Amino acid sequence: MICLRGMILALGLCGLAVAAPLFPGHDDAYRWLREMGLSDAARASTRWEVALQLARAQERIQAGLAPLLSQAELQQLQTLLVAYREELAELGVRVDQVENRVANLDERVEELGRIRFSGQFRSSFVSMGVHNNGQERSGFGAGALNYGDLVGALEGANLSPLNPIGTQPVLDYSNGRPLLNGSGFTNVLSLNVEADLSDELLAELRIYAYSSQGNPLVDAVWGVQQPIPANPFGLANAPFTSMGLDRLAVTHTPTATSLVVGSFVPRFMSPQVYMGTVNPRVGNPRILESYGLQISGELENGRWGWEGFGTRLYDGNPGITAPYRSYALGGALNYHNAEWTGTLSFLRAFDDSAGQLPGLTTGQITNANQLAGLGTLNWVNPPGFLVNQLGGVGQPLVAGTGLTTDARPLGGFPSSDLGGPRASFGPQAVTMGGIHLEYAPKGYLFQADYSASSYRPSRNSGYSTAGTLWRLGGSADWFEDKLHVELDYRHTDARYDPMILQFGNPFQGTVPSLRVYHRFPDADQFWLYWSLHNTDSFPHNRQGLWLTTRVQYDPDGAVTLNYRNLSQVSTSLQDVRVRGGSLGPGLPTNDVLGFSPGFIDVVFREFSPLSFDANYNPLENPRGQVASAGIKVSQVFTGTPWKVSGSYDSWTFRRSTSLPANLGGSQNRVDLTQALANLEVGYKFNEDFLLSLGVNRATSQGHYDPGGVYNLYAIANNDVGFRTRDLVQTMPYLKADWNVSSGVRFNSELMFYQTRDHVPSQIQAGAYGGPGATTHPFNWNGYRLSTALEVDF
Repeated sequence: MICLRGMILALGLCGLAVAAPLFPGHDDAYRWLREMGLSDAARASTRWEVALQLARAQERIQAGLAPLLSQAELQQLQTLLVAYREELAELGVRVDQVENRVANLDERVEELGRIRFSGQFRSSFVSMGVHNNGQERSGFGAGALNYGDLVGALEGANLSPLNPIGTQPVLDYSNGRPLLNGSGFTNVLSLNVEADLSDELLAELRIYAYSSQGNPLVDAVWGVQQPIPANPFGLANAPFTSMGLDRLAVTHTPTATSLVVGSFVPRFMSPQVYMGTVNPRVGNPRILESYGLQISGELENGRWGWEGFGTRLYDGNPGITAPYRSYALGGALNYHNAEWTGTLSFLRAFDDSAGQLPGLTTGQITNANQLAGLGTLNWVNPPGFLVNQLGGVGQPLVAGTGLTTDARPLGGFPSSDLGGPRASFGPQAVTMGGIHLEYAPKGYLFQADYSASSYRPSRNSGYSTAGTLWRLGGSADWFEDKLHVELDYRHTDARYDPMILQFGNPFQGTVPSLRVYHRFPDADQFWLYWSLHNTDSFPHNRQGLWLTTRVQYDPDGAVTLNYRNLSQVSTSLQDVRVRGGSLGPGLPTNDVLGFSPGFIDVVFREFSPLSFDANYNPLENPRGQVASAGIKVSQVFTGTPWKVSGSYDSWTFRRSTSLPANLGGSQNRVDLTQALANLEVGYKFNEDFLLSLGVNRATSQGHYDPGGVYNLYAIANNDVGFRTRDLVQTMPYLKADWNVSSGVRFNSELMFYQTRDHVPSQIQAGAYGGPGATTHPFNWNGYRLSTALEVDF
């Protein structure tokens, strides 16, 4: 009986199938069901077969076995249910139940759609090697350097031409970063989550995992960009492997008000007041994110903007008994309309102990204050803060480093008025404020800046110093934006923003003054330090014209020209020049020659001690001059796979002298030119693969001896114009950029280095027959192979 009923039902269905007309588009409906994972049938040729597949899909939906559909896909399913309502009813399927289930799915999709996931995986492998190709040793005696051992070692990358041997470090001079023998392997996995907490609140979370498995310096400088908490130049305590929170943000979208915990970029703050840390690593970003707490927002549809933040400053100075931790609190108010923009910015930066023992003691900033000309600064305690003006030898106000009582700006040297390396300082503090104005009628931009700072090298001392920065200028676009011209006059005092912040050291516990970021060719800051403001655009102690012109001569071709004509705002004449005992018994305790704290000029250092008379009156006081010219050209040859680009950037630093060598003329004279050139040809095999062949060439040539390490040679030969530098580095390279697929990119670069020192071998640093007797030539060769993989998901 059951068998008979089954046969009758089957025959009936077949009859209905033959009698029913084909539904237009039913093949598309069936195909859609298969693509959405709602059917696995091989074929469907009638409306009834499509209805049967819909009925089975309904069962899967009710059982919760259906795949998650998008809003558009759910609407298509609703359309099919309506179109096949009659057939489904004949099959005993309650369409209203299916529609209810679809509605529930719709709600589920909408809720899950409020959460969005994305991420990125980046991996890099770097291999490099360098070897000596010139003199074997720098000279004779215990202080001589073994070039064969130095080249490829950390010490070779950390050389300074200002020190007694006078040798240039082992660097890639196209970007100023160190080269050494070794390899690096780094990986970063970032996961980003966005969630719509409501129609007006958006939350963002970014977490990371970072690993470093190669040479610490190679990984830190040449590997993938580390998340800020894992950055060994900044905040990382364990730079090799770490994971954690990078950023958490909540935004109120109608008012664009956001609260950020973790990594952030200043939103309205003027870079003339606070820009952030220049990235010691190769590549982008040029400026690292800050790390702390930021709250910002907009009012009146973006016309008004505001922000406030607190950030930990990246400072790797090791201290003497306990390192400081540096922080900054900042805020900005911005107004913007169709033509006008105005920004007020404020920053307070300071050193703190962060609970470390023995607390906030004096004199913990080391390495910065060196012997005259040999390091970076030459700061001394000025009159009013001398030992015998503050109670005398052994008294608390001159007790020195590691205590809280010393009241001098440089409290590191106990009971003495000497300067030099032991005259350390801190805890520092600086207060900065500024205004930025822009007026932008169509095709033009006029802008003005003014900022001021007040700096205290030691918060225990009453000493402070002030400086200013200002700019006036503008830009214009003509000929349908094909010609762009910028011209302005900039002025930055030698005492504006002098807070000393040092890059961290990936080799923890070794080489306390790692010079990882060498400024070449513009020398905008000392090698191992960074400033709060933008020194690239506003270098310390410079004033003059900045001109930039860009010509778009072709839709795929442009030329950019740069010219700068600058001079020192203040000459480098030491403002503290006091002979021992000249102010009274024991005032000062010794000769004092240097700058009161706060003076910074990276290139034009203090005058030679030989260029003063017996009472420290200067025999000359010339002003330094800077000239810079640059060109950048790029051309894509439309309709062909070829592209060409090239650039040349040159900086010349000059300071004349009227003195012979025995009166310090060689040390005072500056005639140094540094230049960097690049030429690159690219061939695009297809839309996804670009192969480029290029060459970089760096030069550093002229006379520059601020430490006087060549004074004995100059005096012996009565010569103040000989070359102390004549370095030429040629760097041919081959690189490939490949977009493997959507969201997957791979690139590789192979670069060779040929570095030649053309200073004549007879030019010696230091004493004849001493450690610097065969300083030149210092030649070396090398290679670097870098690969990187990026995957977005």
